Amino acid sequence: MAVDSKLFPNKEAAASSGDLDSPMMLDSGEIIDTGSDYEDQGDDQLNVFGEDPTGGFMEDLRKCKIIFMIGGPGSGKGTQCAKLVEKYGFTHLSTGELLRHELSSDSERSKLIRDTMERGDLVPSGILLELLREAMAASLGHTTGFLIDGYPLEVKQGEEFGRRIGDPHLVICMDCSADTMTNRLRQRSQSSPGPSSTAAVAKRLEAYHRASIPVIAYYETKTRLQKINAEGTPEEVFLQLCTAIDSIF
Repeated sequence: MAVDSKLFPNKEAAASSGDLDSPMMLDSGEIIDTGSDYEDQGDDQLNVFGEDPTGGFMEDLRKCKIIFMIGGPGSGKGTQCAKLVEKYGFTHLSTGELLRHELSSDSERSKLIRDTMERGDLVPSGILLELLREAMAASLGHTTGFLIDGYPLEVKQGEEFGRRIGDPHLVICMDCSADTMTNRLRQRSQSSPGPSSTAAVAKRLEAYHRASIPVIAYYETKTRLQKINAEGTPEEVFLQLCTAIDSIF
């Protein structure tokens, strides 16, 4: 919950979302401001990964596909990402899971993240990018590509990812109505969806749409963006996804 609140700082919505599936809590995409000292450093100073961005990392990365998966809570991203990993051999990365894993360690960075969260501040987007790149570097050599779920959450993050790592080969948008996503979240909830949980779902969907519209518009003009009709059965949606992904190989 602490990690979710710093990624998605709508405290009222986050506080009411405990009755929902925890994986879906990472999908709201509600980031107001992720500015930090990490983003004020120059390109040569931000090399916290201990690697030359023009060296082996980038050379190996060029052999892999990078796919962003954008979709609201209840759009089916989690289900489809698991199926795509199985079929294509991708590495599935989620910033929420990476943060949780880092917080479970005793690293200096985990202390920085924890201190930031204890102050009530948002996790800097520079740290999120750092975690993503390290996870990507760890998988190079035994993956066909990276399926990055729920990222970027704002245009600024996408621009920074492009500068530091590279633009994605494909951006997938899981197109799903608010009614469908709400019904799916209710079905997955372990408790009855009372008024408070219904309100929380509505706020999460509103936050997702508010954040995703500029991100989708940004990638429509920059790279290959594929909107997927996510209203159908998991099998129907998976076939559409496979067609989109096959187009970049």
